[in-house]
Order: sequence, then structure tokens, then C-alpha cells
Amino acid sequence: MDSDYNVDSSGYINIAAAITSNGGNITMGGGSGVISAGVGYAVGYAGQATGVYIQNSGAIAGGGGNIIVNGQGYNTATDGNEGVRVRGNSALTTTGSGAITVSGLGGGNTNSSINIGVHVDGSAIISTVDGALTLNGTGGGAGAGTDNYGVSVADTGGDSSVKTTGTGAIFITGTGGNANGSGGSNHGVVADSASAIQTTGGGAITVVGNRRQRQRQRWRQYRRMGAAQFRH
Repeated sequence: MDSDYNVDSSGYINIAAAITSNGGNITMGGGSGVISAGVGYAVGYAGQATGVYIQNSGAIAGGGGNIIVNGQGYNTATDGNEGVRVRGNSALTTTGSGAITVSGLGGGNTNSSINIGVHVDGSAIISTVDGALTLNGTGGGAGAGTDNYGVSVADTGGDSSVKTTGTGAIFITGTGGNANGSGGSNHGVVADSASAIQTTGGGAITVVGNRRQRQRQRWRQYRRMGAAQFRH
């Protein structure tokens, strides 16, 4: 899927149904060039501030193929301009050695908040089996804006998860947004339950969280086998 509204490198993707490739690769992004992991983003616009929004039990299944998703939030003063959001009992999955790579850039300007790079919530799941699962997110926001997380796997019920069920490794890199503003809580990576990030088949987990605020940067790196629980 290549979203390029009016050939001006904007245009969002919204999925609330099932897409199954039966082993073929699935690519979602935007722009006028070739889309690859972290290159060529679907960009939020006035009708939908989130670049790529998978919701309402939307199910993207690669069936062993690779999946790439690139999304960038809308550049506006209101809140919630997220890069990629998977929510509402939705699933982004593949099997076998298929890999998933999700790259998200939060938008927002002025005093905008909650501009998350990659957001998984509402009992949503992103999973592979033996293939690598990679999330790269950078929060947006500006001014007094807060909660501009790089990557967030969180909801009140604790049902959302990013996981591999075989030997696949998980790599998560999140950079908090609003680097030059005064707002707080712009964390690199947030996970709110013990099952939020996990491998059940022995794959390694690497999480790197970078928090940027007023020219101050904090980072922490986790390397663990099996299930992980953390908040940064």
C-alpha cells in the first residue's frame, strides 16, 4: 500500500478489516519513492492525524511473508498525531520466518501532546514466530506538550502485547519527543504490563529507550532472554 495524497507526500492509511497475503510480503507506507523499512511514510492529514491506523479488529496476516509499516503523524497543534497505531483487538502478525518491522514518527507542533511514534493498545497484538520483530518509534510534540513517547505498549487491561512465539528476536528502539520543549514525560519506551513485550520460544529481547528533554538525554538498554517487564 502506497499512500501519496495528491503526490505531495501526505496521505494516511486506515484499516479496519482483514488483509491476508498467504506468504507474500505486505508493505504499508507512502511517498513517491520505493518503500522499505523506515523509508517512505504514510502521513496523517486533517481527516486522520495518525499515519497508519489499524483498528476495530483489523487483522493484517503475512502468513510467513515479511511485513513493513511506516507511518508519520500529522503536523498540527492538536494532540494525538501518532505515527503508527494498532488498537481495538487488532492484530499485525506473520508466521514461520516472516519478519515484521514497524517505523513510526509522531507529529504535532506548538504545545501538542500524546504524539506517539508507535502505539499498541486496546488488546492489540503484533507478533511473529521465528522472524525478527522490530519497532522503531520517535515521539513528536513541541512546547509544553507531554507524553510524546517513542514506543508505547500499554492499556488499562494489560492485554496488548508485542511478542514472538518461536525463536524470533524482538528489537525495540524508542526516542521520546519534544526535544526542545518544556513538557515532561516524553519517554522513549513505555510498557505497562508484564506481558506487554515477551518471547515465549526463547528469542532475545533488546529494548533501547531514549528520552530527550531540554537538551538532556537519558537512555537505557535492556538485553534479556524470555519475557520482559519495564518502564522508562
